[in-house]
Amino acid sequence: MEGQSRFFSVMVVGEDPKSLMAPFDANLKVEPYIKYEFTKAADYLKYAIMSLEAVVKQKHELKLEEHLIDNLNARISILKKVTPFEYYQSLTHGMDYTEDGDALSDTNPQAKWVTCREASNFAIKLKLVDGTETYSAKAEDIDWSLMHKVNEDVYKAAWEIVMEDKEPTTDEERLIYENMKGKETYFQKFVTKDKYVSFSTCYWNYAYVDANGWVDINSAPSEYEWVEGFYDNFVTKIKPTDKVTIFECSTNNSI
Repeated sequence: MEGQSRFFSVMVVGEDPKSLMAPFDANLKVEPYIKYEFTKAADYLKYAIMSLEAVVKQKHELKLEEHLIDNLNARISILKKVTPFEYYQSLTHGMDYTEDGDALSDTNPQAKWVTCREASNFAIKLKLVDGTETYSAKAEDIDWSLMHKVNEDVYKAAWEIVMEDKEPTTDEERLIYENMKGKETYFQKFVTKDKYVSFSTCYWNYAYVDANGWVDINSAPSEYEWVEGFYDNFVTKIKPTDKVTIFECSTNNSI
């Protein structure tokens, strides 16, 4: 579950969504398998150092606080002083080993979530053609025009107020200003108003699951491309009679 958000929503397409989600349960125990190879101890250590150094290198983009940077640098310094064998011992602590020293695990290698349920809290509801809202429905009953590329004027106004110094003239614009002032750095990453508006009005979920398996944001070149492409790559390919269910998941026991 490396690199995964703590809370996230998943679109599941199929008649039995719980069964489709089951293979990705982190609580599922499997037959023991080799998770770490003893002969790759030096590679594991090298990767750990490189990963931490990459985070420090992006400290400004990630807006890391000084104490976090200090902690990361301290960790890097420690890792540079340990031997591959010492790091391997730490990495595999508590695990069983083969005769060759490879570390065994019975944790689910496909794990994506620790707790998961049909949405009821933070996920966006599906808007139906009959005017109601729900978290599970046939695709033909969902009005995607009410969910995808909506409220563009609001986001255009936000860009113009923050990035173009437009003077707020309505209560709504003044509220936008109060909520968005001082967030120029966030807007700047989109480069243009059109990209910001498009990104902000796309319908998307962190992951998509159907009979073919699990696909999530980590498979995309960037967050922007995942969000921009979610509707065309997944939603438009759903059959009218398919059941669509939104799940809320977490990488801990918080829900």
